[in-house]
Amino acid sequence: MRGPPIMKSKNKRILAVSVSLVVISLAMFEPTSAQDDTASVAYYVGKSVRRHPDGAVGSATFHGLFQYQLVTKPEGVPTVDIQKYHAELGWVADDYVTLMARFLTVDEDSLRYELNGGLRIYTRNPVTGSGRRNADGLVGAPVVTLGAGIRYNDFAIKETRMVGDISLLLPVSEQLSLLTGYRAYEAIEEVDVVTAYGGVNLYLLGYSADSSYTNPDGPVGYVAFHLTGGGSSNGIFGDLTLQLPINDNLTWKINIRGERVKFPYRRVAIAGAAFSFYPSN
Repeated sequence: MRGPPIMKSKNKRILAVSVSLVVISLAMFEPTSAQDDTASVAYYVGKSVRRHPDGAVGSATFHGLFQYQLVTKPEGVPTVDIQKYHAELGWVADDYVTLMARFLTVDEDSLRYELNGGLRIYTRNPVTGSGRRNADGLVGAPVVTLGAGIRYNDFAIKETRMVGDISLLLPVSEQLSLLTGYRAYEAIEEVDVVTAYGGVNLYLLGYSADSSYTNPDGPVGYVAFHLTGGGSSNGIFGDLTLQLPINDNLTWKINIRGERVKFPYRRVAIAGAAFSFYPSN
C-alpha cells in the first residue's frame, strides 16, 4: 500500500538528515595523521609537522643535564664533590642544518663556565630522503657536528680560553650508529680528559615505517644506550647514557661517567640526570 504523499516527503527528509549525520561523523573520526616510509611528515588539522632527528623543522628544542661528581685525590687530600649544570637550546633551521647554543657551569672550588655555539649538518635529507633510518638519521649518511666557544672562571673572567669540537656520526643500521670526534683547546687544563673520542649509539628497537622521529630519541617506551670513551694527554674517560622516550615530546636520561687523571692523581665518579624536550613534536 502506498503511503500518503506527506509521509513520503517526511521519510525523504529523515533519510537526507541521516546521510548527512553519517558523513559528518566519518569526517570527525577520520585519522588526522599520516606518514609514509620515505617522508617523516605528519599532518594535523590546520598544519603539518616535518619531523626530524633533532625535533620538528623550524622549531626549538630544549635539553638539560645535572651531574654530581665525587672526586678522589691522593691520600691525605680530602675528597671533594662537584656539580655540573648543562643547558642547551637547539633550533632545527631546515632539513639539513640544526643550530645549537650550550651553556655549562661547573661548581667546584670556584665557578667555571663554558659558552658554546655550533651546528649539525646532515649530508642527506633525513626528512624526505628514502631508505632505512634510525634516531640519528638515514643509514649510511654521515652527520657532522661543529662547535666552538669560550670558557672562563668567575675570578678571572677576562682570561677566557677557546675550545672547539668536531664529530662525525654514522648510522650503520636501524639500531646502531658509530661516533668519532675531537676536541681542541687553546690551553688544556689538568682536568681535561676529552681530546679524541669514539662511541656507539644502540637502539633496542628501530622505528616502524609510520613512526620515524615521532620522538627524535627513538621509539616511545624503548631504552637507547649511548656509550662514549676516549682520552687526552691527561687521562681517560668512559660515559654511558641511558635514555627513555616517554612520549612524542619528552625523553628522560640517566648518565653514568668515570674519569681518571694520571697526574696529579684524580679519580672521578659521576652520576647525572637529563631531559630532552621537543615542544613541537
